[in-house]
Amino acid sequence: MRTMFTVAFVISFVAVSVTALVWFGNQKPQLALTPAAQYAADNEQLYLNLPESAQEAVNEFRRLGAMTEVGVSRDKYTEAFGEAYGSFKVFKAADAKNLQLLVEMLERVISGHTTTMKAYESADKFPGNAVMQISCKQEIQSGWTMAALYMLDVEKLLDPVTCNSVLQESYLKSNKEVKK
Repeated sequence: MRTMFTVAFVISFVAVSVTALVWFGNQKPQLALTPAAQYAADNEQLYLNLPESAQEAVNEFRRLGAMTEVGVSRDKYTEAFGEAYGSFKVFKAADAKNLQLLVEMLERVISGHTTTMKAYESADKFPGNAVMQISCKQEIQSGWTMAALYMLDVEKLLDPVTCNSVLQESYLKSNKEVKK
């Protein structure tokens, strides 16, 4: 009798153990996300699925950057910058509420192009001064370079591979500035 009881106990123990292993094995651990990771997870899809106005603004600045890479006349550059800036203003008025990081990044791109526009204006003020003309050409190149570097940040934000880390970094920077 005692042997039967022992065998029944062992069989019951094994059945309960196997059931527990199967049940616990199917449970996925719930890890708590850091605030930065949670922010990135909550906002990533906004940046990976841009509204049409935002996508148009980004594309205009991409075109403008491509023009500066291959060389562009001042008139064509001025016209393209005006179109890109106009697209940005439309985006900012219509869809920028939840895309503030993109707005900030595009404003930096605009600042680079604005540097170039100011250099063009300075060149006009000193048409016969060779030193000023050289300085203005260097400033034009500097503005284009700044805009291109800032545009790389925009591209990282919109890239599915790097978007999450850019958002986390932005969250951490903004919270660090708040604590100061």
